[in-house]
Amino acid sequence: MPREHVHIPSTGNIVLEAEIGVLNPNSDKTKFALVCTHPYSMMGGHMSNNVPSALFKHFYGNNSDLPQQLRDSISVVVKFNFRGVGESTGSSTVTAWDEREDGKAVCKYIVEKYKVDKIIILGYSCGSAIMSGIADEIEQVDSFAAISYPKGWWASWIFGGHYSHIGKKPKFFILGTQDQFASVSSFTKWYDTLAEPKELQIIQDADHFWFGTEDVIIKHIQPWLLKRIQ
Repeated sequence: MPREHVHIPSTGNIVLEAEIGVLNPNSDKTKFALVCTHPYSMMGGHMSNNVPSALFKHFYGNNSDLPQQLRDSISVVVKFNFRGVGESTGSSTVTAWDEREDGKAVCKYIVEKYKVDKIIILGYSCGSAIMSGIADEIEQVDSFAAISYPKGWWASWIFGGHYSHIGKKPKFFILGTQDQFASVSSFTKWYDTLAEPKELQIIQDADHFWFGTEDVIIKHIQPWLLKRIQ
């Protein structure tokens, strides 16, 4: 299974570092791509963070636990660095607003190069805020999962501009009861205002960072993905 280290053009001469795992490039079924995104760049977020790395490894690696239906449907798994991180050029922005263009550029690249039919976003923390806000703008995006979405008092000062851009595409949120950036009570009130279809999974005792408990995320993401590819 080829694994490619590539550089993807974004806006303003910015180039993005990405790793792409190619699984079924010649599949005659509907081709799905999974795009995994990292947390806040200004706090050291990068594509090698534990959450996007665990997702990438599980769905791209030689994993005997992966259901055959997913093996047959997932053609490409992607993780990448937003601008200003790793080998990605340019500068990170405080509100992560310009990074929206990076998300669009990565989706455009994989659609054109790998001829995928649908994209499912697996966003984490700030990466989930960025990508969920552009999902409705990208035709091929089928749905998104948002892990530890940063919707809280402190986070709203930085990421508040992204909140109102969540649209009507299917969405799945995973939130820990001990999340440092979002309380369950305030999050659920906001969640209730979002358009259907939507799902919310609250994980007892989990915090924002998931160190050592990445398998819990996968436990809930995998059955949701199975529903999305049917």
